[in-house]
Amino acid sequence: MNNTIFLVLAYMLIWGVLFGYIWNIQKKQKRLAREVELLKSEAECK
Repeated sequence: MNNTIFLVLAYMLIWGVLFGYIWNIQKKQKRLAREVELLKSEAECK
């Protein structure tokens, strides 16, 4: 019974870290996309 609790906690931790990592990557990707659009608009003005 005790081992089952540790197994569930380990899975919860792994999924939490995975979702946190994906969320962080998504946030960075959105920031980079905004920066690319800004650079494109600046290049068109020149």
